Amino acid sequence: KQRMSDHQALTSNTRTGRPLEGKTVLVTRPRNRAVEVVRLLEESGAKVILFPTIEIAPPEDWRACDEAIENLAAFDGVVFTSANAVSFFLNRLNTKFPRSFESLKRIELHVVGEKTSQTLKQHGFIPVHSSEVSDSKTLARALAERGVEGKRFLFPKGNIAGEELPTLLRAHAASVDEIVVYEPHQPSGSGSEEVKKFLSE
Repeated sequence: KQRMSDHQALTSNTRTGRPLEGKTVLVTRPRNRAVEVVRLLEESGAKVILFPTIEIAPPEDWRACDEAIENLAAFDGVVFTSANAVSFFLNRLNTKFPRSFESLKRIELHVVGEKTSQTLKQHGFIPVHSSEVSDSKTLARALAERGVEGKRFLFPKGNIAGEELPTLLRAHAASVDEIVVYEPHQPSGSGSEEVKKFLSE
């Protein structure tokens, strides 16, 4: 019997609500960020191989972050450019300095991107900037237009984050305190043989 073409198979599977039946999908996101996409792929019939090519870990030293949290009242705003920055910063605040949540509520929170905005809202905070700001440069310009001279901003970030945003804010006479709240690492490579096998086939 002649094999069904990929198009025919996809059409047939779509009718049954499982358009990825018989397909294998490699997901390279960090494990803690892959749960939803894996669920959706599996519900669509796909076999999922989870092989993170990056892991997100807390920093080795929290002292700069802790000092900033203890002095939140000294800042005019906090800038988040990633959902990871929001999660790690607020988890640290909640774990070590729960009383500082009230201080954070009195400060303007600025974010880049819809995902970052959603993560902040899940923790009970409303950002000043959200989905309309898609990159760091746009956010820096939006802040500059509002006037940042003499203002002090806290910038929780990853250890390899770019310098564009703080550089632009400082060029407009703002002060920016950068603190590292997460660090991307290369995973151990466990499962790589299985991935190589699937790729070769």
